[in-house]
Amino acid sequence: MDSQGDLRKRFKEVRKEASSTRSSLYHLTNKCNLRCKGCWFFEKEFDKSSDELNDLLTLEARIQDEAERGVNAPLLIGGEPALFLDRISLFRKYMPKVSISTNGLKKVPYEGFEDVTIAISVFGGGPLDDELRAIGPTGKKFTGLLDKVMENYKHDDRAGFVYAVTYDGMPYIEETVKKIEGNGNRLLFNYYSDYGTDDCFKPEYEQRLLDLLLELKENTLKLLQATHTILKH
Repeated sequence: MDSQGDLRKRFKEVRKEASSTRSSLYHLTNKCNLRCKGCWFFEKEFDKSSDELNDLLTLEARIQDEAERGVNAPLLIGGEPALFLDRISLFRKYMPKVSISTNGLKKVPYEGFEDVTIAISVFGGGPLDDELRAIGPTGKKFTGLLDKVMENYKHDDRAGFVYAVTYDGMPYIEETVKKIEGNGNRLLFNYYSDYGTDDCFKPEYEQRLLDLLLELKENTLKLLQATHTILKH
């Protein structure tokens, strides 16, 4: 457990970093190698209503303009940004703090992209992740998506998983958390209503879900403390 002094130091470091960070979000492409259920981009047909900037010279000029107005922390989304490494490289050329939001199926290679931050989506966990995400552009389903993604980013210090949890996925959360932890990656949680519904107000479900996540956090902290004690002795 961090002491108050450690927390204060970390807070000051984060605040200092934030003060010099100016972020902006960019849709890098309309194309994607998956058709996840609930993906607003395709379900709302934004891929058909927006034009994709394919010309690299024009894109580079746009990126330069953004850098000159002070943007230094772009968040690249899609579609699937990992399909266009040349476009990511242009952002890296002019901006030092590039973040990529990805489904993880296509790996962003380490060489040439050492300093990027990679946020990988997980929906539901366990078999629910395949049910919701393992769908190709033609609608063909497959299995083992999370295992493939974890293989791509095993012990990759750039990568963190953004795990969208739901009440329906509670039976799979602990198992999925342990797999990601054992893979050597960071983990963040976010929360939505159940997939395929608009009903997000279920306080009794939310509390049970929150209790489980807090219990997992507490168990992880205890494990880290025990490991630290063993290493000291």
